[in-house]
Amino acid sequence: MPEHDPNDDVLTELIVDHREVEELFVKLEGDLSAEDRQDALEQVVAELVRHAVAEEAWLYPAMRDFLDDGNALADREISEHHEVERMLKELEGSDPHDPASLPVLQALMTAVRGHVEEEEKQIFPALKAVCTPEQLHERDVPAALIPHRTSEGNRPSSVLLLDRLTPAALGTLVALYEHKVYIEGVLWGIDSFDQWGVELGKEIAGQILPALRGETDSSAYDSSTAALIARFRASNGD
Repeated sequence: MPEHDPNDDVLTELIVDHREVEELFVKLEGDLSAEDRQDALEQVVAELVRHAVAEEAWLYPAMRDFLDDGNALADREISEHHEVERMLKELEGSDPHDPASLPVLQALMTAVRGHVEEEEKQIFPALKAVCTPEQLHERDVPAALIPHRTSEGNRPSSVLLLDRLTPAALGTLVALYEHKVYIEGVLWGIDSFDQWGVELGKEIAGQILPALRGETDSSAYDSSTAALIARFRASNGD
């Protein structure tokens, strides 16, 4: 697979992502065992999720800031991402050998390839024409930091839902997690509350707040997150 270079600008990093996804698509179109096909599909999902977060963090703000028709272009790109997310959700947990999943997989590959072609032939050249090298390297999320500022998902996690946030409940959570994490940081000599995962968690939490408030639809999220949002809203009488 292509390799990322920390010295590359963000557009080059995104192109490398495109090549990685295309290689996985080619694998899926080939003759694979059931296990290898499932593994390739899971890699595609992880790569597309990570890539989407990176584009939302850098590319779309840059398009809005630097391109004359950037707002319209960015809105269209985001709409395309939502459609890809819908298909990924439909493929989640499916058997890639099941004939019923093949039309969705084919539609996904067609949509992503069209998205990539538009970016590399139109959007990226337009940005290179108006941005300085420094702007391409030093946007809000520098290329070298993108792996630290994105989450591929599909990782075990624990979620605690409380009926009421009382002093006793908050104290229990602090005793259970904050104290443990603080002590581990002291033992390991690191700042437990200034890590990339903590900061990224805050950003992701901010992104789902509109759905928790009922202001936006939760269908764009993966099934686990959507179920948690539904549970939260139900507990609040929504």
